[in-house]
Amino acid sequence: MRAARTVRALGALILAAALLAPNPGAAAPSSSPSRVDLDAVPELDKSKRSVALEDVVFDTFNGKFVRLSRASRRVIRLLRDAIKPIYRPRYGGPDALPWLRDSDMVIGYAAGGKAYAYPLKVLNSREIVNDVIAGAPVLISYCPLCGSGAVYRREAGGRTLLFGNTSALYESDM
Repeated sequence: MRAARTVRALGALILAAALLAPNPGAAAPSSSPSRVDLDAVPELDKSKRSVALEDVVFDTFNGKFVRLSRASRRVIRLLRDAIKPIYRPRYGGPDALPWLRDSDMVIGYAAGGKAYAYPLKVLNSREIVNDVIAGAPVLISYCPLCGSGAVYRREAGGRTLLFGNTSALYESDM
C-alpha cells in the first residue's frame, strides 16, 4: 500500500515517529510492558519444530551467526529483543509524519471503522508491534530481510500473547 496519499484517503491513524523514542510519561496497560522481564519469558522450546535446528541461526549483530543447535541458553536469552518490539504504539493523523512520502510503503489494517498504517520506515528497525485494535489484540510483523508483513490475532487458548524478537533466522528470514 502506498503511504501518504492512501493514508490520507483512508483517514488512517499512522504509527507515529515518536515510537522511536521512549515515552516515560505514558502509562502502559499491564499487558503492554515498556520492557520485558526476561525471567518471565519462557525458555525456547526446541522440541517443536518443522525445520532442522542446524538450519536456524541467531544473528549476533557483530557480523557473526550462531546455529540454534549450538546456541547456549545464555546466548539465546541475550539476543531476545535485541531488535526492540513496539509494546505501546502511538498514533497520529495522516499528517503526523512529515517525512512520510507518497512513495513510502505501509502495512495497513482496518478494524472498528478505523484504518491504521504502519510505515515500513518504522517497522524496518522495530519489526514487531503488539497492539490492541477495536478491542482485539493484534501483532503486526514485518521482516525487512524478505520484505514480508502480516497482521495476526494475538490470542490463543483464551490467553493474550505478547510477541518479541528472538534474533533467529531461517533461510535469512525472521
